[in-house]
Amino acid sequence: MFLYNSQESINTVADLPLGVYLGRASTYEFGLAGKLIQAEFCLEGRNSVSFVEIMVQHKVAVGYSYRDFLLMPDGYWRDSAGEKAQNVASLFPPELLSARLIDQQDIPPVFHGSKS
Repeated sequence: MFLYNSQESINTVADLPLGVYLGRASTYEFGLAGKLIQAEFCLEGRNSVSFVEIMVQHKVAVGYSYRDFLLMPDGYWRDSAGEKAQNVASLFPPELLSARLIDQQDIPPVFHGSKS
């Protein structure tokens, strides 16, 4: 969505309300297997997270995996494969459960929509 434009994800930027999004990226390490970046975004003026993006770097298998999670109008979260749950954490990849936070940074504001 904002970090990565996955062609496989059911969620798209078009699903998001227009506006300015504020973000925070957290970097985690999990075991000897790799690192994970979790970015949370909220619409400016709102206190709740609107969507989450997770990128996992696997040290054993070369490459990255990507998933995104979108808060739907019905209050449920939908992941990039279309699975839904009330609690976004229940949709997260298992690597996140054993991960250790190593860094957090704010993401510059992202404008989504038409400037006209």
